[in-house]
Amino acid sequence: MKQSHNNIRPLFISLSVLLFLSLTGCWSSHEIEEQSLGIGLAFDKAKQSSIEKKFNEQGEGYSKNKDLITSTYQLITPQVASSTTKQAGPQQKSYDNFSQTGDSVLQMTRELSLRSEQPLTAHHMKVIVISEKLAKSYVLEQVLDLNFRDNDFSPSCLVLISKGRASKTLETKKAGEIPAFRLVGIVENTFRTTYYDSKNDIVLYQRFHSTKIPEARVVRNEDNVFGFYLPNIQKWLTYEEGVKNYALKPSYSIHQPTLDYKGYVELQVPKNEVVFYPFIDYLYKNWGVENVRMREQDSSVLLFIRAGERPLMPEMISIADILPYLINGEMHHEDDTLILRSPNRKTSFELPIELLETISELAEQERISISKWVEQKLSLIIN
Repeated sequence: MKQSHNNIRPLFISLSVLLFLSLTGCWSSHEIEEQSLGIGLAFDKAKQSSIEKKFNEQGEGYSKNKDLITSTYQLITPQVASSTTKQAGPQQKSYDNFSQTGDSVLQMTRELSLRSEQPLTAHHMKVIVISEKLAKSYVLEQVLDLNFRDNDFSPSCLVLISKGRASKTLETKKAGEIPAFRLVGIVENTFRTTYYDSKNDIVLYQRFHSTKIPEARVVRNEDNVFGFYLPNIQKWLTYEEGVKNYALKPSYSIHQPTLDYKGYVELQVPKNEVVFYPFIDYLYKNWGVENVRMREQDSSVLLFIRAGERPLMPEMISIADILPYLINGEMHHEDDTLILRSPNRKTSFELPIELLETISELAEQERISISKWVEQKLSLIIN
């Protein structure tokens, strides 16, 4: 084991120099009709499918110590991917599910790739579902370690826990519906309902005004019903009352184009600070609800803002006002542009399979993920 560490050390010294930021976006030059697009992935406690049992009876498949996990990939078929030219029939499924059981996520993925003539890609993976039973039996970091390290996986992929078998969440009887997309929609709606009212297109703490009322703020009462708070007279109104009786209207649009995903910057702003409402107005007006997520706390609000660049608009806010509340990420400005950067940078590098297996064993001995093990060893070398 000591010899293995000595052999690995020079490699990590080289890697610390050669690591580079991975390219973002869809870089593949292959035609979409030639690929199987992975959009959903489920992990369950082992349960072999009928196809796997048939393979095992024939002595096919890879050699494994025991069946521990069943992974289920949801793929969009080439026919659906090219639906711009062909319309699928009402009974035709818009996806295919493939399951594989084994003791290695990496090897199961390889086995799945042999069951389709199209290359399996995960650049557009939307959701990973893990069954509750499996989550209680294994450390999630170990189950998901390969996905976190795989540069194919999108960093915006959702991770969910299911009550029953996770593979069931990737099934539907509704023609034309794709379960992975449906799960993403449900999560997005659930998250937004805490601060966004899609029925009336209003968002928490948004500013309204009228000739009668100079300022009103969108809030929720004790029953979580959206309405208006009038600061000047300290009164709460229902949404209908504010619009009909006081002619309240939005002071700005809350919608902006969605920024490309490059991570989030986090801020925690106390509600009683003078800068709170001006900063909220700035975010909604210039970044839009599409790029801002909010988590309300007792005396403060956690804000998750998509990394990117937008006009600063110094007449509304200055970077000196909001910088003290930054808790994760980077914030600076150039001229009149506010620049937000996520604290994380995704990297990728290739290793020989034998070396990767050795690193995996060492990480398992320390009961940490491979990514964490590599991070620790590189930190020791660099520092």
